[in-house]
Amino acid sequence: MQSLIGNLLSNAIKHTEGDGPIRITIDHDRLEISNPGDAELEDAERIFRRFYRKNERSKPGSGLGLAIVQKICEVLQYNVTYHFAENRHFFRIIFN
Repeated sequence: MQSLIGNLLSNAIKHTEGDGPIRITIDHDRLEISNPGDAELEDAERIFRRFYRKNERSKPGSGLGLAIVQKICEVLQYNVTYHFAENRHFFRIIFN
């Protein structure tokens, strides 16, 4: 769980411009981390692939963080999703 949450938080911090608030919501059946953004990710269906980066000049990183999150969720039989609403990126973990 430390790696799962750490990767999601690191990603949110890295991709938040300025002092935008990062929100963490925990409930009995889910964890949600969201950060502000201007637009939905163009390749949202690819963000959980290993080594995926938007482009070579994107923020520093290996492109492994979200792939690790997805694999942890797979092993623990959780469901991870991404969506964009109200100028925020939402990553949600559903505990099955």
